[in-house]
Amino acid sequence: MASMKDIERFARHLDAGPIDLLSPRPELDASPTFCFANVAQKVSRDGGRAVTGWMFQVRRVEALNAEYLIAIHHAIWNAPDGTTVDVTPFHAD
Repeated sequence: MASMKDIERFARHLDAGPIDLLSPRPELDASPTFCFANVAQKVSRDGGRAVTGWMFQVRRVEALNAEYLIAIHHAIWNAPDGTTVDVTPFHAD
């Protein structure tokens, strides 16, 4: 399994900012893979602002007994109280 150090090293290649772990709290009306629209809807409804960055995922290829990291441009919600929340549910894949 990829370590936090692996992710940090990868993030430096993207010039990503600080890395933080967020627990997802998807909105009931949010759709997987539509993070920008989900966050815009949340901001419109509850205030706050969108924060963009990268989401890192570990993918496993069973046939090769190997794994790799991918980075996906992603948006999260910064609530008026300053907390950050990932309002987008994970895709089944």
